[in-house]
Amino acid sequence: IWYESWSTWSSAEKKQYAQRLQATDTHGLNIPPIRANYITQYANSLVGRQLKTIGQVSVFHVHDLVQPKVLHVWRAVGLLMALLWIPEIDNMDQYTADVDIATANVLDLFSILDPTKIIWKSKLHLLLHASGDIRRFGPLVGLSTE
Repeated sequence: IWYESWSTWSSAEKKQYAQRLQATDTHGLNIPPIRANYITQYANSLVGRQLKTIGQVSVFHVHDLVQPKVLHVWRAVGLLMALLWIPEIDNMDQYTADVDIATANVLDLFSILDPTKIIWKSKLHLLLHASGDIRRFGPLVGLSTE
C-alpha cells in the first residue's frame, strides 16, 4: 500500500506527507524517532523498521492524499500492524481471532483495490499464516518477519 500511495503523489503531496510524518507524536508507539526526510528520500527501498513506522502512522496523514478505497486499505493495514507488533499476549484465543479478522479485512480490501496483488504479492499470502505462527512462536515482535 505504501508504493500504491507514494508513487501517485506529486512533489507537493510528497512534501506535505513528509511534514506530517515528521510532526507525528510517537509516544506510546514503541518506535524510534521518525526520520521523515530519510523515509521520503529512500521511499522505494525501505526496510522493515521504516515500513513498520509508516504502516502504523500513515493512516493519520494520508486522508486527503489518497483515494477513499486506498484509505480503507491504510486503515486495515494500520490495525493489523498494531495487532502484530504487540510485545505480550494475554488471551491467545481472542488475540489470534482478532488477527484473523484483521488479516481477512486487509486481504479483502487489497482484492478490491487490485485483485492481482493477492496473486503476485507473496507477503499478502504469508499474512494467512500469522495467527498460526503467533500460536507457535508467540508475539511476532523480535522475530524475523521476512
